[in-house]
Amino acid sequence: MVTVSYSGHCERLRDGERAHCRAARTPKPSAAATPYTVHVSKITGTPYTTMDPLQSPVKRRLRTNWVQPVTLERRLGNYERYSLARTSAGFSPIIVILAGVSSQTSIDNLKSRIYLLLSAFPLLRSRIAGTKTREPSFQPGDVEVEDVLHSEESMASENEIMAREMAIGAKFNVEKGPLWRVGVYKPSQCGGAHFVAATFSHCVTDGLGAVTAIKLLLSDTEIEGAEGLPPSLESTIDVRPSVSKLVRVIAGDLIAPKLPSFLRPTSKAWPSQVQAQPHHCRIDLKSLHFSPGILTSLRRVSKQHNVSIHTILHTIAVASLRWASSSPDITTETPISLRGAGGSLAHPPTTGNYVCTQRTTWTRLYESTKFWELANRYQDKLKDPWEREEAVSGIGMLGYIPDPDPENLPLTGWEEFLLDKAASTSPFAASFELSNLGAVDPLPGVERLWFAQSANPVGSALNVNVVGSTGDGGLGVTVTWRSGAFGGDEVVDGFLDVFQRGLERVAEGRVDEGNAPFYQTSFICVNQHLIAYVSNLG
Repeated sequence: MVTVSYSGHCERLRDGERAHCRAARTPKPSAAATPYTVHVSKITGTPYTTMDPLQSPVKRRLRTNWVQPVTLERRLGNYERYSLARTSAGFSPIIVILAGVSSQTSIDNLKSRIYLLLSAFPLLRSRIAGTKTREPSFQPGDVEVEDVLHSEESMASENEIMAREMAIGAKFNVEKGPLWRVGVYKPSQCGGAHFVAATFSHCVTDGLGAVTAIKLLLSDTEIEGAEGLPPSLESTIDVRPSVSKLVRVIAGDLIAPKLPSFLRPTSKAWPSQVQAQPHHCRIDLKSLHFSPGILTSLRRVSKQHNVSIHTILHTIAVASLRWASSSPDITTETPISLRGAGGSLAHPPTTGNYVCTQRTTWTRLYESTKFWELANRYQDKLKDPWEREEAVSGIGMLGYIPDPDPENLPLTGWEEFLLDKAASTSPFAASFELSNLGAVDPLPGVERLWFAQSANPVGSALNVNVVGSTGDGGLGVTVTWRSGAFGGDEVVDGFLDVFQRGLERVAEGRVDEGNAPFYQTSFICVNQHLIAYVSNLG
């Protein structure tokens, strides 16, 4: 997940600073609060844009006169309802943050921290009422520490634990709560690994909020929250789409699918067709972990080429999928965090959904395409004001999903829309999504971190999730997908193999600047005689 960070006041969880954001107030003009930069959390090498906020589409959309009401119940925002609709449709959006720890974690200490989190962030103890109506709402729930904390002995691997946690999260009772849990996995035999997993329904938090929660859980940082629920995204940022976007999306997503097959627009991007309906396919997961030195090396390379580390990761992922799928057309999605945009909004450090998605379509990716040329094109797209406006207004477009009165019906229009999309011949919105949570400051006893999300059958075909550690935790990468939806798993295996070798090669500075062709610099072979070259990369 790419974070949008403004140079105005935004509290961070470090150096004893308070872990909270206060209620929004009308800001006084301040020279220090005007300029802002957009960056990729702390994984970035250097900020890649600086803009006048008066010219920024996001800044113009901030509802600076809005004041946070103190309440323990409110209607779900657009993204929260979208998450609920996916849950009701049978494909719950679940977020898992997994920490590999050096020794057994104190259960008593975890109980104490969970109690503080429940007290500080009311959404963690909430439930959802009216789940089958057009106006579902968060309501106070009856959640105790014992409902959240679970411990067991296990010799399971990190992949098995993350898959298990996603399966458990898919069974969260949203009408009762809790909508999150903490799992402690102690080895049943000497020499086994210790793990702590924090699992959330996307209804209550986004990825950045989830990783902040586990930071608070596993550290002694002061926890001070708010008296009421956090605001919805659209309460603090104007997400209404332009008329042109409204017409374009309605025509493409609502009208086009109803046309006869010979009149429907077709997408060439991988996977253009599916082998099985993805919502009937099980979720599979694989992961990679890179040594601690990888981040230092990537920072050096990113500065050398004046691009962010997120851009490097994205370009390697495009190259890897281009090789694995043999498709020259690829569509990607980049979640962008709006949490704390402007520095004065009442967005808490954890809980709430403050995210939008930026989409990029790559066509005709042939061997003549240059690696760093592609990276620079993506970098420019990320900082383009029009592109960011499109991403923010995408959340507003959710409000235009047909939603007739569901009287005496088991589903609302949102679930019907999602199920129709999942059952279509082109259910996936993109080839892959790269969600990057950045680098986490060192946590006591934590050796490794992973971040995983359940694969969305109406989202991207591959979910690539990244989280790093500024200490000795290195870089964790997971990929989730719907097994069998686009054939066998050979594409995923090929993607991961090339991604791993590619990232290591870029970090070593072995990808030249200039005119090196795409298939060499990005480890792609598009012709048979290059297969040996790719297989010998090391």
